[in-house]
Amino acid sequence: MAYISAILTAGLVLFGVAYTFLGYNVRFLNKVTEMRTAKKTTENMKDESQLRGQRFYVHRDRRDVRVNLYRMHEDLPLMFFAHGGHFIDEDADLYDDLCAEMAEELHCAVVSINYSKIGAHASTYPQQEIRDVILYFCTHEKEFGIRAQHPVMAGMEAGAYLILQAGIHAVQSGIIASGYILIDPFIDYVCISLAKARQHPSPSVLLFSGSENQDAKEEYLRALEENGIDTEVLNVILHDRILMNTEENPEVQSVREQTVEWLKEAAGPLFSAAKIR
Repeated sequence: MAYISAILTAGLVLFGVAYTFLGYNVRFLNKVTEMRTAKKTTENMKDESQLRGQRFYVHRDRRDVRVNLYRMHEDLPLMFFAHGGHFIDEDADLYDDLCAEMAEELHCAVVSINYSKIGAHASTYPQQEIRDVILYFCTHEKEFGIRAQHPVMAGMEAGAYLILQAGIHAVQSGIIASGYILIDPFIDYVCISLAKARQHPSPSVLLFSGSENQDAKEEYLRALEENGIDTEVLNVILHDRILMNTEENPEVQSVREQTVEWLKEAAGPLFSAAKIR
């Protein structure tokens, strides 16, 4: 009996040590979470033969980042785009058609970034991924045949929030955006505090469809205006699904074309400013 008790005690001690070591090992927890979410990160991917963009992986010391490239090697100004999804879902491939249309209509190269979702990593990890992608393409512009100085930063919902934060961090490495296009951006105290502290980047174009938190939106816009942040606000009628790959029908296509026109209106002055700098 004493022999069995000693074995059980030793087992519990070993389990406790292992749990303490692994349970607080961030690297290990990240790996476990990545394995759990591996299927989720690929479930919305298009077959590469159907993808209008070119799939590419940006190598990092940690996890590589999957991106889609549009109109590279044409000596065009550059736009970075981060998709929506409320931080927990969606995929860059869902916006493949939109990014291809933006590249054509806005006469720019587009890098669409498939960042990690919250739950797979700490909340700041996606910003780091986006920042690293920005830095990579801005330091390899000759290789990709693009004009990466003063890129336009664009994003939707969670992607708008993340690319705003990533763009601010990229400034520390000398990457200055010519402007931001934020579509239905997620708004919290960070955005509002940046505006109040006059550290919010500009110029910015904000496109709202009415789906955002109205109280947060009003406080955010008020802070931008009161602190002299160069911002243009466009109120549009659209649904995020319109921006994704959808079945062909005239009504959807009409709204998509209008959306691209709105984006064209927003991006035009920003690309013009990039040429002047």
